[in-house]
Amino acid sequence: MSMIEEMENASRTVLCCPQCHEENLPQWSYCAKCGTALWEPCLGCGEPCATGENYCGACGICLSDVAAEQIERLETDFREATDMVSAFQFEEAIALLTRISEKDHPRLDKYAARARELIGPLATQRQRQRATADEACQRARQCLAAFDYDGAAEFIENVPLPLQNDDMRELRSRIAEQRREINTLTEELRHAVRRKRLLELPPRIERLLVLKPDHAFAKSLAGQVQKQFVAAAKRMLAEHRYDQALHLLDRISVLADATDFQQLRRQTAELAWLDWDLRNAPMVDDTLVAVAKRLRRLAPDDARAVRLCDELQRRARLAKGGQRQEPLPWARPPEQTPLGVPVQWLTGFRRVTCAEALDQSDLLRYPGRFAIACGLALSGIKQAAVRINLLSSQQQGVLRRITHLMRPQSARSAWGIDLGSSGLKAVKLDWNEAKRQAVVEAVTFIEHAKPLSHAANEAEETKLVAETLKTFLDAQEMKAEQVCVGLPGRMTISRQIEAPPVDSAKAAKLVQFEAAHQFPFPLEQLAWDFQLFDDAADLDCEAETSGEKGRRALLIAARRTTTERFLDVFQRLNMRVDVLQTDFVALHNFLAYDYFAAPGNSPSGKAYPVVAALDVGCEVTNIVVSTPHSLWFRSCGVAGHSFTRALVKEFNLSTVQAEQRKRAPESAERLSDLYEALSPVFDDLLEELQRSLSAYAEARPDHPVQQVVVLGGGFSLHGMFRYLRCGR
Repeated sequence: MSMIEEMENASRTVLCCPQCHEENLPQWSYCAKCGTALWEPCLGCGEPCATGENYCGACGICLSDVAAEQIERLETDFREATDMVSAFQFEEAIALLTRISEKDHPRLDKYAARARELIGPLATQRQRQRATADEACQRARQCLAAFDYDGAAEFIENVPLPLQNDDMRELRSRIAEQRREINTLTEELRHAVRRKRLLELPPRIERLLVLKPDHAFAKSLAGQVQKQFVAAAKRMLAEHRYDQALHLLDRISVLADATDFQQLRRQTAELAWLDWDLRNAPMVDDTLVAVAKRLRRLAPDDARAVRLCDELQRRARLAKGGQRQEPLPWARPPEQTPLGVPVQWLTGFRRVTCAEALDQSDLLRYPGRFAIACGLALSGIKQAAVRINLLSSQQQGVLRRITHLMRPQSARSAWGIDLGSSGLKAVKLDWNEAKRQAVVEAVTFIEHAKPLSHAANEAEETKLVAETLKTFLDAQEMKAEQVCVGLPGRMTISRQIEAPPVDSAKAAKLVQFEAAHQFPFPLEQLAWDFQLFDDAADLDCEAETSGEKGRRALLIAARRTTTERFLDVFQRLNMRVDVLQTDFVALHNFLAYDYFAAPGNSPSGKAYPVVAALDVGCEVTNIVVSTPHSLWFRSCGVAGHSFTRALVKEFNLSTVQAEQRKRAPESAERLSDLYEALSPVFDDLLEELQRSLSAYAEARPDHPVQQVVVLGGGFSLHGMFRYLRCGR
């Protein structure tokens, strides 16, 4: 039979409707009489099959058997969805029914419709169960906030696990953990009570009361422990064991909020602080005398305090009768300090002498504040170890250079002027050629009308400096002396580089070449200078300075705009400045001249000590590590004003009031409260110093610091010297 004949026969084939048995054309999809679908896809291969046929003409599978398997599987899915709903697994059940609802086959239509009917009610039930779970979680949190752990556990446990989210699971875990901790602490307390180990009780009672403030056993035990500890502390106070009594009260301070207890604790803290300070203060000053008097008043039957008070007053009277620059020592230095090396307060002079006619009142009133001014004046009389001058002749203009040439080159007297945030410190030195000594001819300290840090703006700061300088010029007759001024280290940039073993002329050229690469600004924008150090590795005063030795170079620079702005106030007052030197170089020069032995006086082969100087100023603290042949410098922002700010914050004082309280701590109602507020600042300063010494040790591990000397106006705060020596 030909293909044409086969097509004609196929076109004459009819399809019988499985519903009404009406004959329909094969190209029709639905019965023309009842609308029943005449074709359906094979459940196996998807090819169209006439509705009602038993086997697929494409793949040969039994259509009724496959449909029965599919229907059985769907019935199983419906039962599984029902089980999921019973287990509150709504998300899984809805996902399963959604897959059933997507079935698109005439034999499965009723199952898809059934699934669609179930999805809506399930979504509503899911939302209702979630709301119930959220409400239970909220109630559990309320119970937990009220320390009702059992109630919180009951609410959270009533929430089925499938409905618990991450927050609920975390809450459930926290509740269980805290219930376990309460039970454990309760058992530990009972065990400690049975063994009479009372010192173990306070921290456990505190923790238990934090977890459950209404815990009857813990509250009862806290009252008993408080009574016993208070009684023991009072016995210690009667025996004048103040530190031990305070330690005992501090163990139960969290358990006792009563006013009587707090008053006892404050009284004990004050006695403990006064006693500690009286026994460990390194030197005699007015505050220590006031401390002794207050301790004697608060504890009149403390024989030791009475004896120390009498001795202290006797020494104080002796000190006021003399002209000592050094502080009058009191307590013996500890064998070990927090810095690992001895700590001394540098107040007077060693090699520098004072003229007979000198009024030393400012030296006595402001000990340790004139080292930088003295170091500056040493540069003016050509006795400085480091001769760096940011106004050096190669950087000055023509007019300045001519003025410099017209002035005497062999100056024998010079003023050193240290302009800090608190005021002006000035020292006039003369050089006695016969005795080879620097002699102090004049010294003065003029405080600014208010600290520069309190100025509202730069204009007011400049006005304060100008007023102070004018007061100085009105009081001092300036003649032909050199004038050397200190520039704050924070305004400068410093670098140290290694120079090759060449002669000084070539080394200077190499340093200038390196300076162009070391500084972050072009050299023409900088006022800069340098100093070459001989590499005396053993720090021997007899070290050779030949060109064969390695050399180090110290470079100091400042922006020209900075130095011009700094010197502008001097120019407006017609005050000539010959040397501009940074403060930490001036401090090193003072140490190199006054603290170390004079050249030729050190035994051959004996190394100089390595000394770290801590200069506590108003705004900045400088740490300078010096030897006759080297200089290392670092600064930090923990300084005198840091203590003032701490008092302002703690006691709600004005800055002026806080400054007065800092200068006269004895005016505080309770010294223990005052120094408790200052303690974090002491800690920060000590930490900065320890960090700086560690940095130096890494840079120069073969030459460790052997001694720390402290100076500066900020160091006059009572307690700072003791803190650096004793750590408290």
